[in-house]
Amino acid sequence: MRQYHSVCVFKDSEGGRAPLYARMAKLLSEGRGIIYVAESDVGSVVNRMVRATGIEIESYVEAGALVMVDSNSFYSSDGKILGGQELLDKWHSYILKLKENGFEKILVMGTAEPFLRENHGDELSKYEQMVGKTFAMPLEAVCCYSQKEATSLSPAQIISILNSHECTLHEGWRYRHWRTEEIVNAITEGLDRSLGPNASELIFNTITHVYKIDNSSIVSQPERLENAIQRLFRDSSGSVLKEISKEFVIEMAWSSRAAA
Repeated sequence: MRQYHSVCVFKDSEGGRAPLYARMAKLLSEGRGIIYVAESDVGSVVNRMVRATGIEIESYVEAGALVMVDSNSFYSSDGKILGGQELLDKWHSYILKLKENGFEKILVMGTAEPFLRENHGDELSKYEQMVGKTFAMPLEAVCCYSQKEATSLSPAQIISILNSHECTLHEGWRYRHWRTEEIVNAITEGLDRSLGPNASELIFNTITHVYKIDNSSIVSQPERLENAIQRLFRDSSGSVLKEISKEFVIEMAWSSRAAA
C-alpha cells in the first residue's frame, strides 16, 4: 500500500463510484482496514456497494474491518463545517480504533462535497494542506470529488489542492504525480480553448513580463495567475478561468491517462 494522500475525481453518473467500491472490496479481501466517509446515508451506500461488488459488505462492518460514517455528520456540526484540526482529530480517532483492532494497513476515503455544497473552496484548500502529502505509517488517504464539484473550484483552488496531494488517481488505480509542466500545460489548454488557438502564448508572455509570474510562481502562488487573468480580461475573466478549471478536471478525472 502506497502511503499517499491522493485525489480521485469520479464521473457524475450513478456508477461513477464503482471503481472505488471495487478497490475497497479487493483490499477488504486482503485483510486491510478501511474508513469510508465519502458519502451520506450509509444504508444506501451499503446497498450500492453490495450491488457493485457482490460481496457481503455488512460482514466486514460487523468484523470491524470497514468503518462507514455519514459524511454530513462527520464534516459538519449544527450545519457548519468543522475546522481542519477538528476533522484531523476525528480521522485520527477512527484510524487508532482500526489499529487497536489489529489492522496495520489502512485506506481512508473522504469527500469534498460538504465543503463545496456550502461554497467553502478556500476552507477546503486549507484543510487539504493540513492533511499532508505522504504519511509515516501504512496509510493511504483518498479525497473524492465528483467532476461537477471539482469544476466549481477556481484554477487557484485546484492548483492548491494538487499541491496538497501526492498524486491523482486514475483507471486501474494508477497514480499520476503532477509536475510543474503538466500544470502549466493544463492552463495552456484552457486558455486556448477559451480564447482561440495559440492565445496562451501571448497571455504567458504578458504575465511573465508585466506581472513577473513565471512557471514556478504559477504553482507555488496560483492566486497571482488568477489575479493577472482577472486584470487582463476583467468582466470576461470568469469564463476564461472556468475553461482552465474544466481542463484541469478533464486531466484529473478517473478515466484520464496517468503514469503508473
